[in-house]
Amino acid sequence: MSENTSIRLIKSLDNIYDFDEVRHMSSKYELELISKNKLIKFLSGEILLDLTDEEYIHVMKLDSDALEYVKNNISINY
Repeated sequence: MSENTSIRLIKSLDNIYDFDEVRHMSSKYELELISKNKLIKFLSGEILLDLTDEEYIHVMKLDSDALEYVKNNISINY
């Protein structure tokens, strides 16, 4: 599966503006924390639905390679 370059990983909120694409976007954002329960469900293949910005629907799901990696390499204790 090809890598989605619209989804980035950053180490700090200070890095949000390191990408050229961001200069055309709204600068309002809030850091949303994911609970342990939601993380476990996400790592198990459930879809993460983010409605926090009240304008756009953000949906994320691990691809089949990521799910296979989790299954084979990460022990999830419910």
